[in-house]
Amino acid sequence: MPSLPEGKPEVLAKVDERVSFKKDEEKWIIEDGDEEFEYDDNLQRWVPEKRKIENDERELKEELKKEKKRKIEELKEQERNKPKSPPQTGVYITNLPSDTTLEEIEDAFGKLGTIGENLITGEKKIKLYRNEENQFKGDALVVYLKPESVDLAIEMLDGIQWRPLNKETIHVEKADFSHKASDSKAHNKDLTEEQKQVIKKRLQRLKSRSDDWKDDIQVEYERRQAEERFKHFVVLKNVFDLKTSEDDLFEIKQDIREGCEEIGSVTNVVLYDLEPEGIVSVRFSSKDDAARCVQEMNGRYFDGKKLEAFIYDGKSKYRRKEVSKEDQSDRFGTWLEG
Repeated sequence: MPSLPEGKPEVLAKVDERVSFKKDEEKWIIEDGDEEFEYDDNLQRWVPEKRKIENDERELKEELKKEKKRKIEELKEQERNKPKSPPQTGVYITNLPSDTTLEEIEDAFGKLGTIGENLITGEKKIKLYRNEENQFKGDALVVYLKPESVDLAIEMLDGIQWRPLNKETIHVEKADFSHKASDSKAHNKDLTEEQKQVIKKRLQRLKSRSDDWKDDIQVEYERRQAEERFKHFVVLKNVFDLKTSEDDLFEIKQDIREGCEEIGSVTNVVLYDLEPEGIVSVRFSSKDDAARCVQEMNGRYFDGKKLEAFIYDGKSKYRRKEVSKEDQSDRFGTWLEG
């Protein structure tokens, strides 16, 4: 703050041309360069003009809003540019009996999806790991054609007794092939035209077999998987009303995200601005965090309104204004397919 003269403004006005009285606002002011101050009778000193403070606060709020938008755009851009990892189609099995055969593994795991084949030799992609004495170690690898079969195999076979009279259980987990991605590209360069034609025919046959394969177990599994995904979604009701402005809706969405991120990792927030009940959905990375959000948010007051919080039922459809293609990934349907 600059150095300003002390004393009564009535007196200062006679000797300092910067001091003047504003009749319409009934206050003494002093101009110092680009700044303007008014005299506060209670404090008996010059203070920054109130209008300037209000303007500064307004400008600061606008800057903060712009900064929030910029950060959100940066996060969206980072998400779009994230390298996509190849789908995991293999399962690694441990603790199998020492006399397990390849046929047994093919029979058990083949019921849960189409097992891949070596596209040149036609052999099933099943590997039994052996020690230096060529004895089976109890570990095996099965590679499926589709990644969905991996989750199904883990769901149905992990922890089961491989044989009724054998009390020991097997362990099934996802296999990691990321280190082999570059090797497969190098091998493809050495194929002859004849081998490429064989591969093409086998791929068509495998795809046809895989498309035809879908039994009751798969249908039931998909239903259960969908139910599990729903447990990650929290629906908040009474967050806003239809009179709320677009700027305020933007602020509300950010406030909800920030509040929920204090509970757990949030992957998406969608505001359904055509819903009179003021619906906002929040997707958590963890279903446990979603459940905790319901406990903490249900009954809490937000902007004078009492919130209702519950896990998405998988059936309700909520409406909002048309969005750009860039934001369509926010929709419930798209999330549930991912």
